[in-house]
Amino acid sequence: EQLTGAGEEFFLWDLDFSEGMMEGGFDIVISNPPYVRGREIIPQFYTQDQLDEMPKSRVNSLGSDYKTHLRNYVVDAFDIKPYKTSDLYLYFYFKGFDLLASGGTLSFVTSNSWLNTKYGKRLQEGLLKFTDLNYIFDNRSTRTFTDADINTVITVANRSSVPKLAEECSFVSVQEAYNEFVTEDTLQALLANGGSDYEIEFRNETFDVTKNSEFREVGIPNKSLWTLGGGTLGSGLSGESEVT
Repeated sequence: EQLTGAGEEFFLWDLDFSEGMMEGGFDIVISNPPYVRGREIIPQFYTQDQLDEMPKSRVNSLGSDYKTHLRNYVVDAFDIKPYKTSDLYLYFYFKGFDLLASGGTLSFVTSNSWLNTKYGKRLQEGLLKFTDLNYIFDNRSTRTFTDADINTVITVANRSSVPKLAEECSFVSVQEAYNEFVTEDTLQALLANGGSDYEIEFRNETFDVTKNSEFREVGIPNKSLWTLGGGTLGSGLSGESEVT
């Protein structure tokens, strides 16, 4: 379905996948969203030939209206207002939250820009408010897509019915290509949680680090991510400071 941002189009999910939506959503949502920068976002149902025939002012107007629809959808559904500069993949994350059943798993391959850009604050806030953030995999040796001029991360999170910040997120720096990393031995070592090799300190907090030849893992509680980003711990986390 087209991700248009208008309520009528999003309702199509309920019709096309009625069984899953009637049961509260999907158990898993996996996506590699399009890599479209904020300034290049345009309604996806226009062909390039159609856009080339339009005056530039018309194309700009279509893009502006489309981004407004997308932002309004996130505001209405999650009470979070994305920055106008947000890349297109950010809206796919929020749609993923919306499609998941409580406890369902989200697994996304996207640009890593949301970790260190201003517009990424809104996604960070959404992940901590509406999911239990479990893993962020970052490949430091080989790009996931050789023909894409971006660095990617894999985000794994479980949809949470209430914001509780109870889990710990593992930031995993992978030291080899993913197809070499994903082996039974490596995954067992990653999931075994057999204790840390050393600790690091950051802003008066201490985090465990596990390191071997395949990966380096830093475990950070979601509560720490929230407070380190400027958030405060209040009832339901609503109305708190934005997460950075």
